Amino acid sequence: MTLREAQTIARNLGCTLRHTPEGEYRVTLAGLSPERAEAVAYYAPDLADAIATARAMTAHPVERELAAAGIVEPVNVPGLSGDGIAVFRFR
Repeated sequence: MTLREAQTIARNLGCTLRHTPEGEYRVTLAGLSPERAEAVAYYAPDLADAIATARAMTAHPVERELAAAGIVEPVNVPGLSGDGIAVFRFR
């Protein structure tokens, strides 16, 4: 998986992903203030761990309530959607 592919997956999950100068991958929730984003950021050693973390960050039972409130919307991501995986994007 390339960095760009991983960034697309993270974005569709409602996260941001970037490669740091130190060689780590920084994952955090999108749409937060810089201070809050850093507070919840996770630094992963590889892309697989970064994507797993993005999924974990956004896999909360409240997703459907957020969708009902119009804060997030479900999206279809080829290769991810289905098989019990729900993918949401912030509006």
